[in-house]
Amino acid sequence: MGNINISKDSGSNNGSFTISAKTPNNTIGYITSTVRVTNADGRYQDVTFIQKGRKAVSSLSANDVSINNGQQEQIHVTVTPNDALYDLTYEVIEGAAIATVSPSGVVTGTGIGTARVKITDTVSGKTTTITVTVGANGYTVTKNATHCIINGAGNTSEGATYTATITADSGYDVPSSITVIMGGTTLAASAYTYSNGSLSIPNVSGNIVITATSSQHEFTVTPLSIEVEYNNTSAQSVTVRSNANWTVAEQ
Repeated sequence: MGNINISKDSGSNNGSFTISAKTPNNTIGYITSTVRVTNADGRYQDVTFIQKGRKAVSSLSANDVSINNGQQEQIHVTVTPNDALYDLTYEVIEGAAIATVSPSGVVTGTGIGTARVKITDTVSGKTTTITVTVGANGYTVTKNATHCIINGAGNTSEGATYTATITADSGYDVPSSITVIMGGTTLAASAYTYSNGSLSIPNVSGNIVITATSSQHEFTVTPLSIEVEYNNTSAQSVTVRSNANWTVAEQ
């Protein structure tokens, strides 16, 4: 029986009674109960009472996780169907030195490399396995560029060599020098390599901020005024200084 309740267990002539029950939350499938109604002359009718429980898990799935050493991330598991009864457990089955997992599915990076976590539904026995990739400590790279573009990744990792190139906007020169801050400290020019727009920062140990400003091309023409006497011919040299191509034409 499905723990049913009957509001009235006897009656005379015409009447009614109520059948009720609360299906336990941990019920899977259906519970079928039978209630028999018998009259005084021994005749009876059976009433079938069906309690609908929750569905069983048909499949589990979860995405792989990528974190940095020391970071944490919750494993997100998809249970099908979504209204199924389940109870999940998590276990590191490979790479115990690389990552740990809590009973609630929070992964923590403890080394560099890959680990595998097995997820099991103890109710249905369904399982799935994910790969956890743990990298070195991650750092952000902030690029402050004026009249130029700093071409490089937006993040890097502990001990890596970060590289970038700087290209100037049209009409501007590539900066001759830049400013680099790492871990809140402004680096001396000797701590990195920069030449003609090519930047290399070795041994990254913190968040990086790169500031670069391009100046407009040099462009001067001298002299800007030439006088020629009446009825004379004059050949006057005009000096042009420019870092870009130039043309001359009569206006």
